[in-house]
Amino acid sequence: MKDSLRESTVDWIKRFTPSFRSGAKEAQQVVVRQVTASDGPMAPAGFAAGRLLVSVAGISGVLAVGLGAYGAHVLRPGQQQEHLKLAFEAGNRYHFFHTLALLGAPLTRRPNLFGGLLCLGMLLFSGSCYYYALTESDAVRKVTPYGGMLLIAAWASIIF
Repeated sequence: MKDSLRESTVDWIKRFTPSFRSGAKEAQQVVVRQVTASDGPMAPAGFAAGRLLVSVAGISGVLAVGLGAYGAHVLRPGQQQEHLKLAFEAGNRYHFFHTLALLGAPLTRRPNLFGGLLCLGMLLFSGSCYYYALTESDAVRKVTPYGGMLLIAAWASIIF
């Protein structure tokens, strides 16, 4: 497909640009290099990272749905303390939203940075909310704000 795109672009330029009709090979090489360099939104080096992040988003989505269903059926009102259910729901909500954001990571300028910060932030924030809601242990609640800061840093990494 790249070769056909390159050939069609060069043919079009030859037809409508006088310098190509006169045989200026120098200009032709510049155009071919530019077309080759802009073959798509992801560079070949970023393609593997993009595929990995999309796969991680798929795994994270499976976990978010499974944990959400578990929380909806196991943590019933009246059986648990209400603040535990709220913590679980907050963790699950952030898990879902940031899983969807992870799907867009390959489109950012630095997909590894954005994706890494999102994954680590989800693990610390949502994971600590899940753990607290299921075990009633305050031991991991101290890392929840750090997870939130990593999620904020991930979003900020898109700006710069």
